Amino acid sequence: MFTLELKSCPDQERIGTYTFYFPKIVVSRKLNDCHLYLPDHSLKEQSLLVVEKSNGLEVSEKSNGFYLSNDKKISGKKIHHVGDSFGLGQCLLQIVSIVPSALDIDTESRYHELTEKHPYMADLFWALKQELLSLEKNEK
Repeated sequence: MFTLELKSCPDQERIGTYTFYFPKIVVSRKLNDCHLYLPDHSLKEQSLLVVEKSNGLEVSEKSNGFYLSNDKKISGKKIHHVGDSFGLGQCLLQIVSIVPSALDIDTESRYHELTEKHPYMADLFWALKQELLSLEKNEK
């Protein structure tokens, strides 16, 4: 879980604090393709990927372009900490808090470990996946 504060933005009503419970979010101008919408018309296809890591938030521009990090224009991935700022265009975000996830589990290796020990669990996981997909399909 982490909290970001939108410090500046062309749409003053969007300025405020946002808390995310996902380990990975997208920040973008594309309304249907992001977790945090930035209504900045100077942005074209740019979007930021923010990933919670054990030592902070890893921020990168999804199309390998440039973004602002602590008032400097950079590219690539960079770890940010509480108090650091990052953004695109006229939008600036500051990290207010980072609460590391309680469970830091490698799900793929845990899946293999469980299914090797108890082969019937592979069928159970498959059935659960099918049920979730059908629920998702019915919601649309």
